[in-house]
Amino acid sequence: MEEKVRMSGTNAAVEHLAGEYESLGLSLTVARGEQVLACALVRPIHPGVIELTALLSVAFVEHTLSAGRACKEIIAGLFKQLHLHRIQTTVRSDFPAGLRFVKWLGFRREGVARQYSHDRVDAIYYAIMR
Repeated sequence: MEEKVRMSGTNAAVEHLAGEYESLGLSLTVARGEQVLACALVRPIHPGVIELTALLSVAFVEHTLSAGRACKEIIAGLFKQLHLHRIQTTVRSDFPAGLRFVKWLGFRREGVARQYSHDRVDAIYYAIMR
């Protein structure tokens, strides 16, 4: 029987990030068993608006469907629990799997930030609204 993907507020593999994120906002972890698939920072921007910054592990690709479903549940929960009307994020333009994934989650492209990252890669702005 396949193990169900779970969400957790902390995980040993991302504990150092969780500590840093704690002062900035809410941190989330998507894991399968003890294997971390993704971690995210939820940073409030304005009342009703947050920004998600996610780090996906290599293992995420192996569990895309189940992890994706967990991410959709997280997003729905964030909208409801935090009374949001907008969630925004950025994705590196050189990360095609990430670009496809945010579209699959329901995010819509809003624009481009040129030379956004430390290595001067563009970032694509996405948002989902309810």
